[in-house]
Amino acid sequence: MDICFSDPGFEVDLYVLADVRTMAKIWIGKDILGRALDAEDVVLHGNVEMRCSFGQALQLSPIVEANRQPLRLQPA
Repeated sequence: MDICFSDPGFEVDLYVLADVRTMAKIWIGKDILGRALDAEDVVLHGNVEMRCSFGQALQLSPIVEANRQPLRLQPA
């Protein structure tokens, strides 16, 4: 997956329509891609295979698992 600031001249396989806040929340595990897609906070246009594999290609932050686990406090 590449994000380009200028057009390299290749055909685009997948367009992702979302705001930065939504994508950041998904990336750190504060939101789930499936929920965002259902709510149309993230909209994917393009190749069907690319749309189906977008979640795997996203490469979420390593802190995602920590954000999804309940906080366990140790007794003092």
